[in-house]
Amino acid sequence: MERFLEDVGSNVQTFFTIFDSITDLIFIIESDGTSFRYVYANHSTSKVLQSGKNIVGKRVEEIVPKEHASRMISYYNKVILTRKSIELIQKIVTSEGEMIGETSFNPLIQNGQVRYIIGIVRDITERKRRKEQENIETKRKLEKSQKRLSSLVEHNSDAIYESDLQGNFISINKVITEITGFRTNELVGKSITNFIVEEYLEETTLHFRKAVSGRNEEYETWIYTKSGEKVHLNVKNVPIIVDGIVVGVYGIAQDITEKSRLETRLKESKQRYKSLFENHPEAIFSFDLNGNFTSGNLGVEKVTGYSFDELIGTSFIPLVDSNDLERTLFHFKQTIEQKKSVSYEIRLKPKHGHSKEVLITNIPIIVDNHVVGVHGIAKDITEIKKAQKELQTSEEKFRLITENAFDVIKMINPQGVIEYVSPSNEKILGYSSLEYVGQLFTKYIHPDDIPIIKKRFEGFLKGAKPTSIEIRLRHKKGHYIWLEITTTPIIEQGEVIQLVTVARDVTEKKKHRDELAKMAFYDYLTDLPNRRTFDDRLEMAIRNANRSNKKVALMMIDGRKFKLVNDTFGHDAGDAVLIEMARRLKACVRETDTVARFGGDEIGVILPEIDSVDIVEDIAKRIIDSFEKPLIFKHHQILLGAGIGIALYPDHTMKKKNLIKFADEALYRAKESNYSDYFIFHENI
Repeated sequence: MERFLEDVGSNVQTFFTIFDSITDLIFIIESDGTSFRYVYANHSTSKVLQSGKNIVGKRVEEIVPKEHASRMISYYNKVILTRKSIELIQKIVTSEGEMIGETSFNPLIQNGQVRYIIGIVRDITERKRRKEQENIETKRKLEKSQKRLSSLVEHNSDAIYESDLQGNFISINKVITEITGFRTNELVGKSITNFIVEEYLEETTLHFRKAVSGRNEEYETWIYTKSGEKVHLNVKNVPIIVDGIVVGVYGIAQDITEKSRLETRLKESKQRYKSLFENHPEAIFSFDLNGNFTSGNLGVEKVTGYSFDELIGTSFIPLVDSNDLERTLFHFKQTIEQKKSVSYEIRLKPKHGHSKEVLITNIPIIVDNHVVGVHGIAKDITEIKKAQKELQTSEEKFRLITENAFDVIKMINPQGVIEYVSPSNEKILGYSSLEYVGQLFTKYIHPDDIPIIKKRFEGFLKGAKPTSIEIRLRHKKGHYIWLEITTTPIIEQGEVIQLVTVARDVTEKKKHRDELAKMAFYDYLTDLPNRRTFDDRLEMAIRNANRSNKKVALMMIDGRKFKLVNDTFGHDAGDAVLIEMARRLKACVRETDTVARFGGDEIGVILPEIDSVDIVEDIAKRIIDSFEKPLIFKHHQILLGAGIGIALYPDHTMKKKNLIKFADEALYRAKESNYSDYFIFHENI
């Protein structure tokens, strides 16, 4: 210490006094060979390093732990070598534990040499701890903020995406995928412009560039979904600014396709309302709550004879016949108080001429659940009233016609109850008017026909046009007859108030029609399917065989000596033989098989879904056995017999035409025998 004072001068003692009052650690060391020795330490240094004991004269490694001392010595040597200060933050082991020190080692240069180093250590343990705590808190807040942002993005009902400055998607939320139909990996990295509808591409790109320049942009555009549909979007582009530089763009989009459609419909609705109001054939008035005229359409002048300018601001009272005024005022007040429409008839006094009978409909004008006025629709019914009188006369004529008509005429209300039935009902169905009126119209209809007629009935109530239908109705004796029924709805003020039905008995007509239809597909004599039906069923059997990988067997059968029977016993006997052959054949085959007559005694049999030839042969044998028993016709014994030719699909051929041909060839071989026999086709026939 004395040598240090000699080197630096005695005035330094004044500084030592000042240093002792400072809380920072201040010490001076000098090189001592391979180590360094303390030549000065203020009170704070001694207190921290040696609990207040004097450390002057001691080496560094005597005061601090070895590993720390080694590191300090390396710093001291560096200061001496470079003659420059070193500043660092280090952890220092003290007598009371560890502290964080903000340290500087400063060389004292004399005559170009460094003999002493001044160390200054500021205890920043608490500041460091606070800083770390602040960092932890900042990190926690950042994480919380990021989680909030992530939650806001992911759970937002709007579509949110982030893009780079070139307009490529960086991230998207699930709403984007729901709107577009694309998966996340199909969008991220792709340019937004790839999905913009062509005519909106230039405008959308312009808005995006403005966002990149730092402006918030809001606009509407259209995009394509994955399925090719167009979606209308309202988009907000928000620049992402970091340290004053735009690094990307946030996009927030709402699907306004439905909203846009509704706005268009609302606009159209307003236009339609305006058009309806202005061009409605009836007179439409608007009144304030005092009954003063506020607006009207062209029909007003037609009904009243007054122009719009003459009526505006005036009361409706002078227009109403005095006999109807009290009732008119009552209904006007009722419309306002009860907030509901009401219709009534009055006599109106026009500007010129006689009074007119009009049908008035009051409609409350409601805004925010408050009545602010009344619309009045006036329909001139003068001519209608005149027509009603004429109608009474025509109804009497109608009654005379219905009561004397051959067809059954009914009147049915919208609830399906019969209100009137003509007397002819008793003649055709056996029920009197008293038994029918008041009943549901479905009561006597065949159960299988009720669903059809109910559907028709509902259709008429909704405005379907008059149509005819054939259904079955139960006769009083219990059997059903077919009626052709034509129904016509009677409509008043847009609502069906009654249905008029005219029914005609078509039982015989339908029976004849069904017989004609059956003749197109069945043989008139044997009631077997004809060649046309045979071809359709063979085609179907082949298609089913292709699906099930099974076989189809085709038999061609000819009766033996059929011509001889005709020549010997006559055609009646031949017909009897054919009928008997048909009966026996149907008894020998399965329910799924088809027996068809081609003409004469030529008969074809289709055996579908065959697993093996054994089944075919068993059936062929049964047929031959069944023909062994003779037919007795008018005391004559007629011997029956048959030849059977058989071909199989697909064993013998894959073509229907060839299948018939091969069965015919096999039949030819079977008929060479003098007795009933069957023969299965093979290529060596």
